[in-house]
Amino acid sequence: MARREAAGKGTAGQLCPLGQGAERRLEEASSSSDFSPLVARIDELIELSRRLAAENHALRTQMRTLAAQRASLVERNERAESLVESIIGRLKALEQEP
Repeated sequence: MARREAAGKGTAGQLCPLGQGAERRLEEASSSSDFSPLVARIDELIELSRRLAAENHALRTQMRTLAAQRASLVERNERAESLVESIIGRLKALEQEP
């Protein structure tokens, strides 16, 4: 509602440069039912934008968490691979002993 009231006024409540007649026509048009679907649609889009921004924030947080978990798993996998290679090397050495 404040958006429509501010549309016809300049700073500090001054009339718009088009004069009082234009301001009156703007107020009449903005109170017209012709604009209600448009205003409702704008409000829906604003709400959708807010929801998408919140979802985007949540997804970015989840992505950072998953990236950290992946890095940890890659590191654990590399350590396990190194350990297995070490064990295999020792087993081969034991086979070669008399």
